[in-house]
Amino acid sequence: MARIIRRKSSTGVYHVMLRGVNKQMIFLSDADNLRFLQILQQVKDVSNFALLGYCLMGNHIHLLIQEREEGEPLDKIMQRIQNRFIGWYNLSYDRCGPLFGGRFRSEAVEDERYLVTVLRYIHQNPVKAGICRRMSDYKWSSYGDYADGKALLEGLVDTEVAEGMFGKNELLRFFDECSDDVCLDDLTPEEMEKTYFSIYNEISGGCFDEAFEKLSWEQKREIVENCKKKGVPLKKLSEYTGMSCYKLRKL
Repeated sequence: MARIIRRKSSTGVYHVMLRGVNKQMIFLSDADNLRFLQILQQVKDVSNFALLGYCLMGNHIHLLIQEREEGEPLDKIMQRIQNRFIGWYNLSYDRCGPLFGGRFRSEAVEDERYLVTVLRYIHQNPVKAGICRRMSDYKWSSYGDYADGKALLEGLVDTEVAEGMFGKNELLRFFDECSDDVCLDDLTPEEMEKTYFSIYNEISGGCFDEAFEKLSWEQKREIVENCKKKGVPLKKLSEYTGMSCYKLRKL
């Protein structure tokens, strides 16, 4: 089967997910988690990318990565991360073979609102999974870097990108809001398409193309903002509304 070509992000920002082969556990001890973060730091120094957020769960990993103009592309970055960690992991556990289930998955993050939505989704992952009651209780995510500056590894997370967009206090208030965000998850592209369509249809009340065009500016803006908060990509909103991504950004 031919590989699906990854959609290029105009902002250079990608939400990336790695899952254990056959959905098996990746991190069996705190040492495994810490080593993965150390490898992230090493690869950052080599590949020159920004790490905007992360969450290490038992059998999967969420990363929010921004390519830099003078740095390496996402495929190369992820190849370095996976190869280094798999080499260390297999040696440590006297095992061989793959650790991750196929290629990493990614989605392009095209605007500021969706960027902070992805960050909230990543940080709320352990709470929604029932691992902890509060985001601050979970050690292996970047929430602490944003909330109190208590980084597990100094300089690993580039918090200034998101904080520069919204301000630290506003960002933390947004993280704390209850949400049912739909971001990159363990769904097929077809399932994600159905999910996006369902969200838009419910929020807009079935206003597609010409029906959307007849709405007031305020109504259009409210629909678009609410859909973006739920994780519907701008490209999909363009398909549903008949408006260009440029015009949607102006709402």
